[in-house]
Amino acid sequence: MIRFGCIFLLALLCFPQPALSKVKVLDGDSLVINGIKIRLKGIDAPEYNQKCWDRDNKMYSCGIIAKKRLEQLISSDIHCNKIDVDRYKRQLSVCYQGQKDINETMVLEGMAVAYLSYSNEYESAHNSAKKNKIGIWKGRFMKPELFRRLNEYY
Repeated sequence: MIRFGCIFLLALLCFPQPALSKVKVLDGDSLVINGIKIRLKGIDAPEYNQKCWDRDNKMYSCGIIAKKRLEQLISSDIHCNKIDVDRYKRQLSVCYQGQKDINETMVLEGMAVAYLSYSNEYESAHNSAKKNKIGIWKGRFMKPELFRRLNEYY
């Protein structure tokens, strides 16, 4: 029994497990992984304190819902491909949970819009969510980019 324990301990020391990432979601399109600030490239989610209106014209906290959905989509084994760095020194990245493109999923589910001012990469997902009235497309909302400008973000 002692011999097995020694072999097991030796195996752990020789073949260390990869360190799990520490992930914190800031809002529907921003997160921090192991201290690195990441902005999901090509998408724009409602700001955390942004409100939207559903099909019955009832106001709801779409920014909080987008953040919660991003939290559901990720786990500690998320991997992100850095594409660029924005003016706020955040990595612009496409992030994946397994093979699933999280950026695209957020747009397909209507939790974010394609950030067409910067990229048309998720335009098809954007158009699909809009056509099918999914997520924020079920009612009315202000484009997050405009919301930030009007509320003097950044």
